[in-house]
Amino acid sequence: MPGAPPPAGASRDDEDSWDDPAVPATTPADDPPRRARRLAGPTPAPTGRLDRVVAAGRCVVYLVWLALALVCVPLGVAAVHDEGEPRTWGTFTEEHREWGGRGGDHVTGRWTSDDGRTVLEDVDLDGSVTEDGTVRAYVRPTSLLGGDEVAHDGTSDGFAPLMAPALGVVALGGLVGTAWRWGDVARVHAWWRRRTAASVDRP
Repeated sequence: MPGAPPPAGASRDDEDSWDDPAVPATTPADDPPRRARRLAGPTPAPTGRLDRVVAAGRCVVYLVWLALALVCVPLGVAAVHDEGEPRTWGTFTEEHREWGGRGGDHVTGRWTSDDGRTVLEDVDLDGSVTEDGTVRAYVRPTSLLGGDEVAHDGTSDGFAPLMAPALGVVALGGLVGTAWRWGDVARVHAWWRRRTAASVDRP
């Protein structure tokens, strides 16, 4: 049996809320009004998966910074060790050059010792040649970095042992700076304070 019609002049929204005596009354918990359902919008998506993705991304960034810092340790040790290795002087002659942009060109060539007994081919040059394509350079056959595959003109001798430690400091600074910006330093500090307080209160 159809219910009683709404009063004359009632709007469509009034029809939704018109009390029909033929229809059992319901509470808002059972059946919220249609307008409320329309205005409520979609249910927000859960953020648990997004939080896990963000946490995984942060771990990757931290591991990259840490790996860079750890790689610089053996490089620095090797650079310091190589400073004490014997040097054999000779002449480097350029044979091939690859443009390297701001980082400098990659120059390879032939190195000949001063006594003429040792000739090395396809040797990389750590430095630069003069206008005639040659330069005085030395090799360190017993060194850990380069050995007899790299000839040095001596211009970067004072900086070579410092490059790896400097890069390590930069990597550690990037690690700490990133953790500070993301608030992880404060979280670790708060966790440590709670742990310390718990150990003090423990009988």
